[in-house]
Amino acid sequence: MQATLKRIGLRIPNWFMMQDAILLGIVEYIREHDKLWQLEVPRGSDGELPEVKIDACWDGDGLISFRYTAEEVAAFRQRGVAHVNLSSVSHAGLATVLPNNVAAGELAAQHLLNIGLVNFVYIGRSERNYSRERFSGFQRVLAREGAQVEAFDLDVNALAVGERAGYMANKLRRLLPRLATPCGVFAADDLLAANILRVAADLGINVPGQLAVIGTNSQPIFCLSTRPSLTSVQYPGREIGYKAAEKLDNLLSGKEEEVESVVPVRLVDARESTNTLAYSDERLKKALKFIQVHAPSEALQVNEVCTHLAISKSSLKELMSRELGRSPKAEISRVRLEVFKRYLEETDMSVKEISYAMGFPAAEEASRFFRRMCEMTPTHYRELC
Repeated sequence: MQATLKRIGLRIPNWFMMQDAILLGIVEYIREHDKLWQLEVPRGSDGELPEVKIDACWDGDGLISFRYTAEEVAAFRQRGVAHVNLSSVSHAGLATVLPNNVAAGELAAQHLLNIGLVNFVYIGRSERNYSRERFSGFQRVLAREGAQVEAFDLDVNALAVGERAGYMANKLRRLLPRLATPCGVFAADDLLAANILRVAADLGINVPGQLAVIGTNSQPIFCLSTRPSLTSVQYPGREIGYKAAEKLDNLLSGKEEEVESVVPVRLVDARESTNTLAYSDERLKKALKFIQVHAPSEALQVNEVCTHLAISKSSLKELMSRELGRSPKAEISRVRLEVFKRYLEETDMSVKEISYAMGFPAAEEASRFFRRMCEMTPTHYRELC
């Protein structure tokens, strides 16, 4: 019996600019599982293509959407349209795929801790689930390190669209000059972070020197159009698209499907807005810079750091243990491990190729290093990604 072509809709609002990544994940699932799906995606074509409109009257077979109204959900259910939700704002009982927002907050906290900050602020939207979850992860990691964080609310959802930019700018103009600097500022999303950078520039506040700012979702339109460019926690769009397609396929096949699936968030795209080392000791800054430059591609030794700083091994160990809470060797290993993980997560390079790129004498030694640091093999780690 010949399979029937299914009409599958994807609707993402224009302001959430991760549609391409999500679409790639959906297409990857379609190709891997040989699905006879016709994708329908609203897109501007300046009149050269027929308009695709996905609303309560749309009568396709399945839909993946970021936002929807209660009336649309009711209409889709009545017509038997399978529906997968990608938004944390309202689930409406739908099958849902979300990024791990708690992990996003944890990554942001660790990133700011790694550059030596001791003052931290979270600027979020208290009415949004994702914002509360990101704050909980951020706060948890900082608390574990004995650090405190102040939280401020900038939710503008109740305001008219024309009032939002002015309201946000006014609130930030009053807030930012009061922050104890240097300060790590984590924003619930890139829109908030871009506003922080804009107002900081107007006020003459140096970023990243006084404020190191990190956002969430790493949307290029916000992160790369700001000055300085914005560091942000990656949104795993491709993985979310793939999982959403899998979930939708199960719904279309009549299989039981768990209500919510959470996709791991693992990476921070480090850009200029956090490109600082907020340590008062210049020797420590110089040591950390040297390690960051050389450790990713060389089997860096502690003696080489000492030579660069013209400092004894015992003095360097005392300095780093006091300021960082870890030894020079541990810091070199930490940096190398993060680079190793990025290779495994972001490339298809073999362990042998990675070992060569990182200056390990052999792949076996690279594997032993990874197992010692992570208690698993590089292959197992890649399988979990």
